[in-house]
Amino acid sequence: MRIETLLKKLITFPTISEDQAANRQAITWIKGELRHLPLHVREHRYEGYPSLVVTTRKTTSPTLWLQAHLDVVPGSPRVFMPKVSGRKIYGRGTFDMKFAIATYMELCMDLGKALSAYDFGIMLTTDEEIGGRNGVRALLFEEGYHGKVCFLPDGGSDWKMEQSAKGVLRMSVRSRGKSAHGARPWLGYDANAELTRYLAALQREFAKFDRGNPLHPEPTLTVGILRGGEVINQVPERAEAKLDIRYPQYYPRERIMALLKRVKPKDSRLAIRTLSHSSGYHTDVSGTYHRMYADIVKDVRGRRPGAIDAHGSSDARHFVNAGIPTILIRPRGGGQHSESEWIDLPDLDTYYHALRTFVQQVAKPGTGRHLAKR
Repeated sequence: MRIETLLKKLITFPTISEDQAANRQAITWIKGELRHLPLHVREHRYEGYPSLVVTTRKTTSPTLWLQAHLDVVPGSPRVFMPKVSGRKIYGRGTFDMKFAIATYMELCMDLGKALSAYDFGIMLTTDEEIGGRNGVRALLFEEGYHGKVCFLPDGGSDWKMEQSAKGVLRMSVRSRGKSAHGARPWLGYDANAELTRYLAALQREFAKFDRGNPLHPEPTLTVGILRGGEVINQVPERAEAKLDIRYPQYYPRERIMALLKRVKPKDSRLAIRTLSHSSGYHTDVSGTYHRMYADIVKDVRGRRPGAIDAHGSSDARHFVNAGIPTILIRPRGGGQHSESEWIDLPDLDTYYHALRTFVQQVAKPGTGRHLAKR
């Protein structure tokens, strides 16, 4: 299966968001694989982050966008070496979300010279894991790209369509102490101790949200980065934590901010600031394009996809904010951001056939009879 070969190669590129050189190398390879096809290729770069836009026509507003991000989170060296075991392929980015790029490349190769009869584009970016500001957001709101619908398989699970996602709030909490010799701690002020006390109190508050619902619709807190101190025998003067907070629409950002401030002791030296914020979003899974894709899934799998709410977020928020309906659905897979990330290869083949049918129905003029029926 050519998709498997393409995916294995994509995994070998260590395209961590901050490694712009690795991302450029991956983009160069993708361009090389597609160079013989009748496609219009553009590259963009914002704040150093590269993006690749490929369209079947010379336009910035194709009917259909196929979108994906190349960037991944860090991992051990072994996760960049693809491994196949049984039905599954393992490696960084298999599920989040290089499988999509492999299917897009396969689609272009399959269609070959017939690509000119279609009206779709492929948009690949390299900063989704850190917010997408210099990728999708810049392309849509700075470069002026638009379209009628976007297919973005960075949400949903096991053939279920994503209908909503939580908001994301990333915060920095800094503590400023006074250094002293480790043998005389009473002469200093421990920045680590102040910060960890605050984090413990904050975690207790977030634990109150957990009502035992296995779908976890409540706000959540992750202390993603914790740094403090310089050497072991010194009272630390500085400490910092970076927080990842996800919140549903029923508990808005303002209440989260109020909670962070309420837990902070009045006499503390803590400084709290916002690093980034992305609102939650909702996609209408009853819309025309979603129903069309659901019909295709029923044809290839025997049943229509369900709908789910997402814990995480994606670049779909930028398309939704631009007024572009966005379909988020994935095949069987899991373990994203872990050392055991995987995707089911036979299921990926079925997924590809559903995608190809969708592209044929939406992006080929003269075959839009399904839209007319709606």
